[in-house]
Amino acid sequence: MIITLTGNLLAERTFEFSSWEPGKTQRAARESFQVGGKGINVSRMLTRLGARTLALCFAGGASGGECLRWLGQQGIGHHAFQTSMPTRTGLVVVARAVAAASSAGGRGAGTSAVRRMNIAMASAMAPAADQADRTISWVVMALPLK
Repeated sequence: MIITLTGNLLAERTFEFSSWEPGKTQRAARESFQVGGKGINVSRMLTRLGARTLALCFAGGASGGECLRWLGQQGIGHHAFQTSMPTRTGLVVVARAVAAASSAGGRGAGTSAVRRMNIAMASAMAPAADQADRTISWVVMALPLK
């Protein structure tokens, strides 16, 4: 089993438009939702490859609940630590006519809060992993360097 750690989960919506003009009200041709964050992204790929993985993350608020439901629907093994801070949100706008995409992210937890969460997650990793499986082969800490 490979365990990944995600300290700053992302609830991301993508709106696709055939064309996009700033300043105008427009309806998306397609809308999708996905969950991201460095460790989650690693667990998503491992799941696609058929590897056993457990994604540890922090989730809070309605956006956190939506992330956990999505992870379950995708069959990605996960264990969430509930937090009072809402999970950060992001928006991607895709304009097909001009082959361009723009993304915007919500504030989310501050850097020091994320560092504290990563430390807490690392210390809680063993009991969470023990509940899932006693054969851990790798731990992936996909964290920002800054």
